Amino acid sequence: MAIQKNILSFLIVFTIFNYSYGQVKRTAVDYNNLLAEDDSLAKANKIENLGPYISSFLGSRFTHSTNGTYYNNYNHTTNYGSVAYKNISLGKGFDFGMAIGKKLNEVVSIELAGSYLISNPTIVKSGEVFNTYSIEYKENFSSQFINFNPSIVFESPSKNWILYGKVGLVTGFTKSFYSLSRDSVSNGYWIPYNETIKITEKGSFPLGYNASIGMKKNAGYNRFVFIELCLNHVSQRYKNASMTSYTIDGEEYVSRLNVIQREFEFVDELNSTMNQDPNSSRKLLKNWTNFSTIGLKFGIQFFLR
Repeated sequence: MAIQKNILSFLIVFTIFNYSYGQVKRTAVDYNNLLAEDDSLAKANKIENLGPYISSFLGSRFTHSTNGTYYNNYNHTTNYGSVAYKNISLGKGFDFGMAIGKKLNEVVSIELAGSYLISNPTIVKSGEVFNTYSIEYKENFSSQFINFNPSIVFESPSKNWILYGKVGLVTGFTKSFYSLSRDSVSNGYWIPYNETIKITEKGSFPLGYNASIGMKKNAGYNRFVFIELCLNHVSQRYKNASMTSYTIDGEEYVSRLNVIQREFEFVDELNSTMNQDPNSSRKLLKNWTNFSTIGLKFGIQFFLR
């Protein structure tokens, strides 16, 4: 009887051990298969996240510097006008764009981005007081900027959030808009009136530099979302400008002005022989217009298969 109990106990222990060993073995095999699958997916993801990519983004830019000087000396009533300097930046506003690039390895990429800036207007108010009247001035500065940014990108390899930095150049096409509204306020001896001029300025290609730092996160197979802090330092020297409107109390007079009063050309030097012919554009000194900004943008990046 004791022998039978021992044999039965042995069989029970052996069955439990055999079952447990089988479960452990199957778990180890499944774990190894899972590791192999994860490793295969990681390698595939690594391969897919190299090569060409495209991205789209939108953001906002803010003024960070007033080193550039806006040159304002438009005065339709004289051939020479007065000189005034406005320390403002025309680069602030809302922008959106796209980029194409190629990731050369796990760290370095090359990229070309293009964007369109819709600037926020800058308004400057001032005034003058005389014996019989006073004048209130309201100046409005705004711009359009189609810019291109060739850059080199450096990344820190990571599975989730990836830190990166960019350095590159800024160039493109700019156009600035300037308007001046003059309101005379009578002290009882003067007839009040409103006078408004509008100017459009055009220039050559500006050239500056940009630098960015950002983070991007894997949002699925070959897709990333990113946030980026960017710095642009760029200035412009305009070639010419045109007066597009001149009104007095709402009535348009620009077509009645001489060429010298409505067309402007920017030159490096002025002399006494210039600005004598009423049928030629008025010569004004060149100066730098500031487009430097700091901005924040959001976007999505797609790697091409």
